[in-house]
Amino acid sequence: MLNPDQIIKVQSALALIKRKLSEPRIRRVLGVSMFGLFAFGLVASFWMRPSMFNDIQWDKFVIVIFVLAPLMTAANILTIKETACLSGVEISYLSAFRVLVMSSAANNLPLPGGPVVRIAVFCEAGATVKSASLANLAGGILWMGATFTIAGAFALSINSLFGIGLFTVGVGLCVFGARLCASLPGRIVNGLRLFLISCSAAVLYCVALYHAMAALGAPTGLPEAFVISVAGVVGAALSPTPSGFGIRESLSAGLASTVGAAPAVAFAATALVYLTMLGLLALSAVIFSASPLKHHFSQKTNSTQMNDLL
Repeated sequence: MLNPDQIIKVQSALALIKRKLSEPRIRRVLGVSMFGLFAFGLVASFWMRPSMFNDIQWDKFVIVIFVLAPLMTAANILTIKETACLSGVEISYLSAFRVLVMSSAANNLPLPGGPVVRIAVFCEAGATVKSASLANLAGGILWMGATFTIAGAFALSINSLFGIGLFTVGVGLCVFGARLCASLPGRIVNGLRLFLISCSAAVLYCVALYHAMAALGAPTGLPEAFVISVAGVVGAALSPTPSGFGIRESLSAGLASTVGAAPAVAFAATALVYLTMLGLLALSAVIFSASPLKHHFSQKTNSTQMNDLL
């Protein structure tokens, strides 16, 4: 098992690769290509299943937009706040919300990326670069582990071999994430809280996909929705494109075909959830930019507070 210093080296190597992929020219090519894939996928989805226009369930749309999107946003805020605690500092809920908006923008625009924003904020609050980097890494691994583990458990009822594979990978990621948490200032207590929040976020995203597919006239079972939700994690965490744009939706369609769900509807439903979250965060950014409110970061190890830079 890698020790924390070795993990930092691996993370630095991966960050170098991502920086190369984030160079303006490459980023533009990837962005245009993935936007084309996204647009083509949506057009193809509606072309392959034109009944989606006629079978829209507006009550399900309302649930996704006004209930599940805010709940997923709240889970993301808690994730950032608990990740900060894991790195050894505390930030307010409002600060965590602002960090969420800024890091989401960094994930969707040609910037260094959300993790860089979070690490910078945690360091400004008093964390070391090492603890902030490892805490972000641990949070991402626990999120992936929670999603894979829950999806694997549900997938057992569809395909036992596939379910066991997902569950095994998920448990392995959770164990790795727990070992990382044990080496950080917040240790296992904050790590356990972060894991539980990650489980909640995974369930909420799955339920959002479940309702989005029902809204588009092709309801599917929760086990199938959980398997499809894995694409959201893989696309967002591993794709070199902005926030997994285009890749996430394509993976959703691919996974849907393996569990008997409608690939076209899965693509469109994944896009619907993504665009809903993006719209909510964009609205939040506008509100924050016009807000005169002042807020502060606070350190665990120090009673003084410093002005929030965001």
